[in-house]
Amino acid sequence: MLQKKYRPLNIPSNYDRELFTKDLIAGITLFVMLIPQGMAYAMLAGLPPVMGLYASTIPLIVYAIFASSKHLSVGPVAITSLLVFSGISAYAEPSTTNFISLALSLTILTGIIQLLLGLFRAGFVIKYISGTVLVGYTSAAAIVIGMSQLQHLLGVDLGNYLQIHLLFTELLAKISDIHLITFFLGVGSIAFLVLVKKFSPRLPEALLIVLMSIFTVLLLGLHKEGVQIVGHVPKGIPSFAVPNFSFELFKQLIPIAFTISILGFMESFAIGKAIADRENYTINPNKEFKALGIANIVGSFFQSYPINGSFSRSAVNHQTGGVTQVTSLVTAGLILLTLLFFTAFFYYLPKAVLAAIIIVAVYKLINIQQLVHLVKVRSAEAWSWCVTFFSTLLIGIQWGILIGVLFSFTFNYLLGKILRRS
Repeated sequence: MLQKKYRPLNIPSNYDRELFTKDLIAGITLFVMLIPQGMAYAMLAGLPPVMGLYASTIPLIVYAIFASSKHLSVGPVAITSLLVFSGISAYAEPSTTNFISLALSLTILTGIIQLLLGLFRAGFVIKYISGTVLVGYTSAAAIVIGMSQLQHLLGVDLGNYLQIHLLFTELLAKISDIHLITFFLGVGSIAFLVLVKKFSPRLPEALLIVLMSIFTVLLLGLHKEGVQIVGHVPKGIPSFAVPNFSFELFKQLIPIAFTISILGFMESFAIGKAIADRENYTINPNKEFKALGIANIVGSFFQSYPINGSFSRSAVNHQTGGVTQVTSLVTAGLILLTLLFFTAFFYYLPKAVLAAIIIVAVYKLINIQQLVHLVKVRSAEAWSWCVTFFSTLLIGIQWGILIGVLFSFTFNYLLGKILRRS
């Protein structure tokens, strides 16, 4: 049997101008989505917004070269961003030089783990993590993400808490400090995003609210009234820099790096496989591990934080007709042009608007309906969902998935023994 010839970017032999046009349109559409999302998710990670754009350039190109998926769109995503924040905020203050340095070290460590898992053909691990646990985890993580953004939406300081009860307690204590202009700007942005998505789904609602809010702040001088803005966004492509290496540093970061490696891969593979099945081709989990790993390793040298596949952007890529990873090259190229010529435009972008984009993007991840279904038909799985969900909410986002997996394994093992004896 002849070995299938490797084709860079998954370009088929019949690739022509018509197929390139489809990739071009899909790439431009992803660019429009990724500009506001990338900046918002970087803010969620505790990093300068420009790092979300950096993470949307070189890593996309590298992933496209090594990927087995034709449609997976990689870059900054919400849950990975929150994991970065939760893993590093214990060691450094967000947005500081030390925090950024730790983020770059976390990126290369995440990439190394993913690459090694791919080289040792560990893609089979996805079979042993219950889908119920994953949905319970993402549902809780989405709630934590939304709550963590209330400080930007309300204009108050809620600290760096990532446990839901601590966030809620802090919110009640600061309720009288709400900045009303910021509040109305944030709530109005959420309403705009939801309504445009419902009634005009073809419009780039996130980019529109970014543009409108920038002009509003500039014309009305809202930044002088206490509305927090992004401020200076560095111009130019990400420069080459070697991440900080040390055994002690890696020992601190390896738990969160391993969590990001596995969860990032699972999220990427889930959406990639769903689209591949629909388009009647196969993707290789070990190749995906390696592609993500190499993208994160190379990205860490160009000021990127950890990336993985995005559900929403991959779905849009497929829906708009993308056929190969050329879409990623188009998207990355346009973001590089933005970094070179248009970063000054984002100076007056309100942080409340970025928070609104995050909240609207993640609320769809909350899947309480699955719990209701499990209670009715598979009560044993419902316990796994609940343990994962509440562990993530109350103990911490970095521990919730581990507790859920351990509970699911133990519960199913004991249940199996009981059933075999009966």
